[in-house]
Amino acid sequence: MAGILALVGSGEFTDEVIDIDEFILSKTKNPKVAILATAAGREKAYQKWVEDGISHFKKLKTFAAGIDIKNSEDTNNPHIEKELDKFNIYYFSGGDPGYLLDTTKDSFAWKTIIKNYQNGAAIIGCSAGAMIMGKKVWARVYDYLNKGIMLPWEPGHNLAHYGIIPHFGEVKKDFIEKKLEELLKNLPKDSQVIGIEENTAYIKINNKWLIKGRGKVHIPAFDLTQKHG
Repeated sequence: MAGILALVGSGEFTDEVIDIDEFILSKTKNPKVAILATAAGREKAYQKWVEDGISHFKKLKTFAAGIDIKNSEDTNNPHIEKELDKFNIYYFSGGDPGYLLDTTKDSFAWKTIIKNYQNGAAIIGCSAGAMIMGKKVWARVYDYLNKGIMLPWEPGHNLAHYGIIPHFGEVKKDFIEKKLEELLKNLPKDSQVIGIEENTAYIKINNKWLIKGRGKVHIPAFDLTQKHG
């Protein structure tokens, strides 16, 4: 049976999400957490994400270690399966969702994680880590943030059957009228978008979804007929 899937809007490795992580740990036998900071694999802050994750779970009296997969070469290393098999919680932290999607898709690492997830391991994705778990991913969000370019949604890992927008408490303030129509125009007709607020998790456990944390999950994300095509 598949394990827990947790989609977190923001706040990884902070006290703001301790209740979320404690819940997941309580549902996992002998938890061992793999910190996967791959979404920040091109950033100077990569190692800090790993260290923050280890420190966070140490406070929760749980073993955690960083798995050093920064790029596609790392995720397709044949030896990565043996390393990942030592863990039963896989935590994808934030960064660039497009880079994370490109790096994990069809990789040895992802296939190993999915194999273990289907046998009861948990997957936690925060921010970019949550986004790639969707049926569709607004993967090139950095092109929008840095250049104002709105690129189409792309196929995701499809563990959750909708598109996912994290940091939704802040994001929804930016998407009004024309910007919102532009965002949804790129979304395939058969897709729905949900919004997960900061320090909030949408968790699938035993084939049921529940909400944990400080905020709300918006289903659908936007309170209007979704104008996409």
